[in-house]
Amino acid sequence: MSNKRIKIGIVGGSVAGLATALFLKPCHCDISIFERSPSELAERGAGIALDPEVLDPIGGVAGHNITGRIIIGADGRELWQTPIHKYMTAWSLVYQQLRSQVSSQNIQTGMRITHVDSHDDQAAIYFSDGSKQSFDYVVGADGLGSTVRRFVCPDFEPSYCGYVAIRGMVREQDLPSESEVLKRWADSPGFVNCFVKNSHVTAYWIPDSDSPTSQRTLNWMWYRNCPESALENFLTDRSGKGHRWSLPPGEMSEQHRKSLLHEIDQLLPEPFASAARATETLSEQAIYKGVPGHFVRGRVALVGDAAHIAVPHIGAGVSLGIQDAMAMADCFKNHRNHNDAFLRDWGEKRRVKTKADLDVAARIGMSLQFGNHDYLNWRPSDFDAWWKEMVAGHHLYFED
Repeated sequence: MSNKRIKIGIVGGSVAGLATALFLKPCHCDISIFERSPSELAERGAGIALDPEVLDPIGGVAGHNITGRIIIGADGRELWQTPIHKYMTAWSLVYQQLRSQVSSQNIQTGMRITHVDSHDDQAAIYFSDGSKQSFDYVVGADGLGSTVRRFVCPDFEPSYCGYVAIRGMVREQDLPSESEVLKRWADSPGFVNCFVKNSHVTAYWIPDSDSPTSQRTLNWMWYRNCPESALENFLTDRSGKGHRWSLPPGEMSEQHRKSLLHEIDQLLPEPFASAARATETLSEQAIYKGVPGHFVRGRVALVGDAAHIAVPHIGAGVSLGIQDAMAMADCFKNHRNHNDAFLRDWGEKRRVKTKADLDVAARIGMSLQFGNHDYLNWRPSDFDAWWKEMVAGHHLYFED
């Protein structure tokens, strides 16, 4: 490999951007991260499922392994169990672990990017103050509404799936007695789903943000159908401001919160409804999908949510972003002459891999939300057949 150091500009200082910096730094790279937010992002996000493969490379993070999934019906009965292997943790803990390994000298916050471009042997980032910085390569890790993606794949737009996720977290000591059986389900086998007609809930334990090694929090998500025409109202906060992708915790109006809790009371068995009522603040996320036709243009590449919109039903979004960075670092290590071709090769391999995974996630979501299934009359063999249809022969990381 040439002794010339490679200048990398990374747009976005969240998980995918930090992972890219972490894994590229040993590859003879000088890293500069530009983050739009003026402050650290440690309090954003909730519970996540990780591919255990990424734990050692990022240095480990507090959490726990789960060994199975249990499906509960609308009447509270246990309908199906199946083995899975996932690592459950909190987004903030992954972020903090990565952030601790990237020097503050490499990160500039409060940086608004207007556009990027690529010419010959350089790529450039343009900022809202009129300035410009040039690099050997630019990596877009700037999330769902990526500015960098508009350069790499200008015709691509994320596709709304027709439903939203209502998210909540409640500490174990705050769960009411009516949720006791939910606590047991989350203890064993660990990953709890409640399937009701054209809707579903997911719940699992994650480490408590204040005491991650000694206390735990129940993380839950309720997926509710919402026509696109109503999405604007759903994502309007308590001050009347509309949001494009999600409502952060604490921003939901009290009227909207009460309306959602009333729906939950009518739809879900009491162990889940009581946990929702015990949750102090709710957040909301519109579910989108899509994978651009390519991840690379010239010397500009995409990673994480900028590269692939992770429908959440296989718990792969954060893991895929970290794996993007790991695979990119391998390419930098293994190519003596860095040029557009090696980056395009990395991008196409990652695009094929992530699209296959996320196609499965999208099928699962559409079936659960719009399949009109009569789960209460399904036998375990019916669930087995349904799952086989969903994965369509594709191997997912959490299955044997």
